[in-house]
Amino acid sequence: MSATGEFVPDRVRVYCMLPPKEGLSFEEFSEYWRGPHGELFKNLPFVQKNFLKYEQFHFLMPANEELAKKGLFKQPFYGMAIFEAESVEKILAILDDPGYQNIICPDEAMVFDRSKMEIIVGKSAVFIDRSA
Repeated sequence: MSATGEFVPDRVRVYCMLPPKEGLSFEEFSEYWRGPHGELFKNLPFVQKNFLKYEQFHFLMPANEELAKKGLFKQPFYGMAIFEAESVEKILAILDDPGYQNIICPDEAMVFDRSKMEIIVGKSAVFIDRSA
């Protein structure tokens, strides 16, 4: 991918900041989210059809605790889910899918506090990419 500062064409990203269910340790959260929840989510047909990428970003809590001391980490999030799709419509279609409502939402409730979840939709502009 060229790092031109232009928006990546035909790609939309969703970032979901994930707060833990009350009383859940970071280790419990991370283990369940990366294991059973990740496997369940990635294997559903509507996810495979609509998403180009599903990534889990597990926070490094000691580093974030240091940031919190500096006032730079204010919410008790433990991770961030990152999704990539070709359009906003494909993203929104997942939220309305009965499989999401009946399978994923109840599973999310095992580890996430959905009332405090933050979801952001946007486009990426790449300025530096040394990964290739």
